[in-house]
Amino acid sequence: MSVLRHVRIGPETNSSYTNVLVIGEKEKELVRGEVDLSKLPAQRSGTKKVWLDPEEIVSFFYAVAKCHRNVILAEFVRALRKHGIEVRGDYDYEAEWFNPIKGPWVGDFLAELCLYVLKRGYVVSTNDWKIDIDDGEILTMLEYGPFVVPNGNYWILYGINEGAVRWKARMAFHDDPLEPDRPELIDVKITNVCQHGCPFCAEDSRPEGAHADKFLWMLETLPIGTEVTIGGGNPLLFPDLADVLKKLTYSSCFTSVTIRDLDATAENMLLPNRNWGISLTPGVDRSGLLRLMQENELPYPQFGQITLHAILGVNSLDEVRLDLPPLSRYNVLFLGYKTKGRGATFKPSVPVPTFEECEALAHDVPSISSVAFDHLALHQLGMDEAQVETEFPLQYGGSEGEFSIYVDLVRGVVRRSSFGGPEVPVIGCQPDWWRRYWNEVRPRK
Repeated sequence: MSVLRHVRIGPETNSSYTNVLVIGEKEKELVRGEVDLSKLPAQRSGTKKVWLDPEEIVSFFYAVAKCHRNVILAEFVRALRKHGIEVRGDYDYEAEWFNPIKGPWVGDFLAELCLYVLKRGYVVSTNDWKIDIDDGEILTMLEYGPFVVPNGNYWILYGINEGAVRWKARMAFHDDPLEPDRPELIDVKITNVCQHGCPFCAEDSRPEGAHADKFLWMLETLPIGTEVTIGGGNPLLFPDLADVLKKLTYSSCFTSVTIRDLDATAENMLLPNRNWGISLTPGVDRSGLLRLMQENELPYPQFGQITLHAILGVNSLDEVRLDLPPLSRYNVLFLGYKTKGRGATFKPSVPVPTFEECEALAHDVPSISSVAFDHLALHQLGMDEAQVETEFPLQYGGSEGEFSIYVDLVRGVVRRSSFGGPEVPVIGCQPDWWRRYWNEVRPRK
């Protein structure tokens, strides 16, 4: 059995005022070589760090809030023993940290991380795990205290700030392909009622449409850490939306609600939800939306995280270039045009930009934090999926349906996505329906 000689709880880094996770010898730092961590999905490509020799790795440091540290340390030690590592020596409880890693699996996650490091013989500090956060600064991954969730043979880390998911990373402590055992994201249609009558609506939603009813139970059995995006129709017209959002939040799921810009009011967006998708309506007055977004300033945005949805052929690039203060940040998501529903007969007339023109928005518009694309948009922009995965390995989220599933709660059917894949009817009431139906519709490599 291997022996880890010290376990220390507290900050240990190059600067005395930064709280980080460090695995390493606590008395000295010796430069002995370099190791590239770019194979970790959460690691920015090309980042390097100097490491200690294996025989000098004797300590594990973890900065954590005072009220949790004894519990987490006990879980960590117990998990290490399962991997054949005995912990001996001193336990140091000197420091506190306001944003610890969160979730029921912290001990197991830290044990896997420690085992990974010990097997490879180097020291790792979160000062070197860096991600672009939406305030334009480079921040360490653990700055906001990520929520850690296991999924198959890898971990998902969610960076949560003010209730909003600011970033997400998949992390595996091995070189094998990622094998999830459940969908990370569930795209939910909760209603087909909508008053706007958009001529390109792929769902053919109408004022006389139906709300979800007998299939709502499907939202009550989701695993902890599931991302749930709620759309319609107009979800604001669903009579029990606030209760649905509260129940999902209490179940430790991360919600996002998609609404039209015409409905983006302070009253509507004070619902218990911190991630908002706002679909842009061509040719309307957006002065109300602009005022709302001006109030949504970092570091404590009143309405959470806002992402503007632009449809290729329907919305122009000028519509997503908003004149906002630097701290009124927002994201942009480009969606492919769907030739279904009313979209089958509507003829888009807005020139479609190039991929490069869309991507440049993140650099040209100070308030835009990130630009993203769904799979249909990438296809319509002429981007091959393999090309995207090669050129943007850290930003690529996976093929359609690989980590997600679409559920129409109105009709009770499941598909790979909202615009493609086989359709499977929901039969019976099974608590782990998300695993069964996802395995039926997801693509196989």
